[in-house]
Amino acid sequence: MKKLLAILGAVGLTATGASSVVACDKSDKDSTEISQLTFVDGKSVKDLEALMIKDKIADGKVVADSVATPDMTGDPSWFNLDQAGQQESEPILALFQETKDFKNSMDQDGNILAYTFTVEAKQGATEITLILNKMEGKVEMPQEGEQVKVPPLTVMAKQVIQLTQPDGGDKEKTPNLDALKAKIAEAKEIEQGKKTADAFQKLQDAITTAEKVTDETAASDALTALNKAIDDFNNSADETTPDSK
Repeated sequence: MKKLLAILGAVGLTATGASSVVACDKSDKDSTEISQLTFVDGKSVKDLEALMIKDKIADGKVVADSVATPDMTGDPSWFNLDQAGQQESEPILALFQETKDFKNSMDQDGNILAYTFTVEAKQGATEITLILNKMEGKVEMPQEGEQVKVPPLTVMAKQVIQLTQPDGGDKEKTPNLDALKAKIAEAKEIEQGKKTADAFQKLQDAITTAEKVTDETAASDALTALNKAIDDFNNSADETTPDSK
């Protein structure tokens, strides 16, 4: 594995790269083997951002344009590195359903399978394009005076990622639920007054039913039902008393 890491670091799967290796054949091929990257259960954009270099994003926006890298699509310098200066791609791979079982490897014959993530982004944007690159093939060890030759990197997947926004800016909008909550608060202020106990209880039952709704789509119907319950209460007959007969 140390030998693998040394080769990966040299070819550019680190933040800086080196000149001690060359690609066997430069390739612009995009294999796009994975059409979409989806987070595994319990993981989200925040977990991805936690693996990024801290100065790349601020307040939910890209700080500076990504930097193009020779023989690679995207900028590999966005993610945290280990003590040897190499990208730790496996924690990133583990975030996604499609890649969680992927591992970097190289056998004794020099056959390598390695993954790295790069980024394309524009300054001020609230999204980035996350790129999964793959290197697969045989590493040709050099003769004296020659360079190590490695397989070219190909793009396996590209995924647009919306960055987390501060102060709830990334929170899902729920206008129906918000309106329902406001109406529930309004309904709770209604007093029985001269209305019958039966009419008032029906209103309380409608409020209880509305409070159980948590789905944005269902909230629309619940709001209509609660409005009707309020109208029915307001239009209901007053309670009769002996003096009113």
